Amino acid sequence: MWDAQFSKTAARAVLTADGRLEVASATSDIGTGTYTVMTLVAADTLGLAPEQITARLGDSDLPTAPVEGGSWAAASTGAAVQLACQSVAKRLLKAAEKMEDKPLHGAKSIDDLVFADGAMALKSDPSRRVAITEVMTAAGLDRIEVEETASPESAA
Repeated sequence: MWDAQFSKTAARAVLTADGRLEVASATSDIGTGTYTVMTLVAADTLGLAPEQITARLGDSDLPTAPVEGGSWAAASTGAAVQLACQSVAKRLLKAAEKMEDKPLHGAKSIDDLVFADGAMALKSDPSRRVAITEVMTAAGLDRIEVEETASPESAA
């Protein structure tokens, strides 16, 4: 088993009304797949197709991250991207609660939801679902932007 380090890392997630997502962090990719890790973690967390996601990295203007090496960029950046996308999901749930037909009524947290195929659905009744783009439109949101930081302490 390879020992992957975990270091304090920040990531930003920006979801736009057209259902596209950008995830960003200042780490780099030296060919170890950090772009792919960021994209797949975001896709899994928000139920979006990887083609709808853009990963940005390698710029010191982006949220702070460790250097690439020793497999810690994937673990650290992946965790920060997941936290950022979970924050986006929480904001989507709040926006959906304000929708007139209340398609997700009863969901108290994102743990009560399934994110798949660009939509949010109740775990208890998957037929009650709404597209993420519909939530954004109904709430009058052009974008949701959040930045989160993962650290060894937050992973415990």
